[in-house]
Amino acid sequence: MDVITHTGEGRERLCEQAYTAIEPGNPIGLLQEALQLSEEMAPLEAKLKQARREGLIESDYLGHQIAEAESAEVITSEEAANLNDYLSKVENLLAVDEFAPGEFMDRTLPDKPATAVEKAAPKRAAARKKSASKKKITTKKAAKKKRAAKKVAQPDEE
Repeated sequence: MDVITHTGEGRERLCEQAYTAIEPGNPIGLLQEALQLSEEMAPLEAKLKQARREGLIESDYLGHQIAEAESAEVITSEEAANLNDYLSKVENLLAVDEFAPGEFMDRTLPDKPATAVEKAAPKRAAARKKSASKKKITTKKAAKKKRAAKKVAQPDEE
């Protein structure tokens, strides 16, 4: 996990082909930025954890912990602003889009031409099915084998 979460050669190799420009609308770039910020914010988060252990702050939510730590003078206002900025970026990355239930229904537009994959699907299904004549041959072979097995198991009495 450290290979991804910490800056280094491993993460560079994993991301070398990825478009990681930090710009709105590029989630990989925004994730890259958040991962870099997480390393910078780690000492401040450690301060918050320690302050919570000591009872200086009580909240479970990081956003409230930041405000409590600032008012308890555990962190400076600049550190609080940096943590809030980091928290906002992480929350935006983790935000889930909302969809109406009907949006997940499979809707095919009547005037939309079928794709090559859609056209090939019936052919693939037909190729998987055995033809009637092959089924008969297979059934006849199986019956022949059963008769032969019975003859071996029960020799004719003379």
